[in-house]
Amino acid sequence: MDRITVRRGRELIVLHESEILCFTSRDHFTCVITKDAEHRIELSLNRLEAHLDPKVFKRLHRNTLVRESAVRSAQGGPRMRVRLVNGLELSVSRANRGAVRERALTTMARGRP
Repeated sequence: MDRITVRRGRELIVLHESEILCFTSRDHFTCVITKDAEHRIELSLNRLEAHLDPKVFKRLHRNTLVRESAVRSAQGGPRMRVRLVNGLELSVSRANRGAVRERALTTMARGRP
């Protein structure tokens, strides 16, 4: 899946994968977050994750999938968080902290910002 269609009022908008920063689950909806907006869709995160490229989108928490290249920084400690390019901060679950740390170290070793 490299595109997703969202509804804004009566209008349907096609978002390319590269526009999407993350998906979060809230109030029985999945929110698609871009740099400029937030849209609701009715697909579950589990269904989305099954169709998204696992090299591009990573699970941070049971309620969050993030496009790895949208992460600008990670803050460690007992409540690990990541900050996205738009300033949004997201929690990382205990189960996913090790993977997030490993990806951050790998990215730094490659010299990527």
